[in-house]
Amino acid sequence: MLSKNGDLDRSNIAFGLYFWLSTPHTWHLAVPRAKQVQPELGAAVGAIAAAYSGRIPPVDRAIVEMGIAMGDRLLAAWAGVYDLQKLDPNWYAAVTAPDVLGKRI
Repeated sequence: MLSKNGDLDRSNIAFGLYFWLSTPHTWHLAVPRAKQVQPELGAAVGAIAAAYSGRIPPVDRAIVEMGIAMGDRLLAAWAGVYDLQKLDPNWYAAVTAPDVLGKRI
């Protein structure tokens, strides 16, 4: 991405964005194509693709939230909450050694 004199090579940035934008959901196609132009460009395209793929689409967000709720219920059962039906949805458990956590104000 840097030219020999240390300046940004704008054509490499344009190539990187082109390779990623042509296949934003399939990084495994964009990265090898970028590496054919310049090996360092493959790393840059991989970083862009990873940052893009790290966001959670709205369709999968409900699944993630359900998994978090199930994990909270499992922790509550493990911590000794016997009636999970009366569990406050705003309840956040903190499991630690005795006398480590102070009271909340």
